[in-house]
Amino acid sequence: MNSPSQDKIFFLPGLNGIRAIGILGVIASHTIHALNKFGLDNTIIGITEDGRPRGIDFSHYAVTMFFVLSGFLITSLLIKEKEQYGMMSVRNFYIRRILRIWPLYYSYFVLVLLTIHIFHLNYNSDMIPFYIFLAANIPFILSEAIPLLGHYWTLGVEEQFYLLFPSIARLNTNKLLRYTILLIVLFMLLKLIAWHLSANTQYKLPYRYLLLCRFQAMMAGVIAAIIFLQNHPIISLLSKRWLYLMSWLCVGLSMINQFHISSFIDHEIMIMATIIIIFEQIQSKPKCINLENRIMDFLGKISYSIYVTHILVIFLISKLAVYLIPYGLVNYYTVFTTVPIACIFVAYLSYNYFEMPFLNLKRKFEKISGNRP
Repeated sequence: MNSPSQDKIFFLPGLNGIRAIGILGVIASHTIHALNKFGLDNTIIGITEDGRPRGIDFSHYAVTMFFVLSGFLITSLLIKEKEQYGMMSVRNFYIRRILRIWPLYYSYFVLVLLTIHIFHLNYNSDMIPFYIFLAANIPFILSEAIPLLGHYWTLGVEEQFYLLFPSIARLNTNKLLRYTILLIVLFMLLKLIAWHLSANTQYKLPYRYLLLCRFQAMMAGVIAAIIFLQNHPIISLLSKRWLYLMSWLCVGLSMINQFHISSFIDHEIMIMATIIIIFEQIQSKPKCINLENRIMDFLGKISYSIYVTHILVIFLISKLAVYLIPYGLVNYYTVFTTVPIACIFVAYLSYNYFEMPFLNLKRKFEKISGNRP
């Protein structure tokens, strides 16, 4: 296959590093939640208000960062496509998303159903259609998530957003910017109303839906992409070293469960911090933390593979660990080293030997090549 010409390549440094940090946080948090399956204490860092074991708060914010980054990358590529070819192909957009997401999504889904039956895990079979039709966020919101598929809620949110996105992405860039800002304002108004009503038990579900379905994060990524590509003056205002430091501080505090202002705006603050970190990474200015290196790039490239498969990997390792517990071979050290290594290894195999043929096919529908959304 011929390599694309330089005018068809759009690569931004450091963005895989953001993915890498996020996915490592997710693995760490879910490993903590699963410690009881290894015969260890899964409340080592405390419990939540409803009595559940507490994980690392950063894992929740990492999902927000993924959403922002996804909106930023897809919008950047679509705008570049429109600039060079005068239009964007909605058909090709959907084909690219299908080839990137669906093969691993549905393959893992089938593996989970087989695992559930092999290990006789309880689940609500009425929820299966939600996963088939890319609405996995609904069972999660209803607290009816199928075992080993709880994390699929994020994929449901993302796919639902991109089901509607092309209809506004075809607008000219200035209209796209105005419409996206308007949609964020409307979304935040709905969230504010739901927040006030959530004091009444019967209205808690709508607020939970809006809190989890962070469409504003992806829309913020859309706006960030537009102002970056237009070299808008606001870029210089957001590219201050003290803002970089404050943004990384938010990330750091969330890693030690110390970042919290209000559930209503916590993720909005992290959205802004993510945008600033993106701008820090893709510009040539001095960086507080440079995420462009081989290790971070490797982890970022396979981050989707890690995210999809890691829950099942943790589950299967815990089943093997049961036989080792009597021999004292299972402790916090072995769990926190074995689990991430296994998750990365399985994801590496998946990416290179299962997903790669689909990714190569996906390139045939790419007019602009760059960071993979």
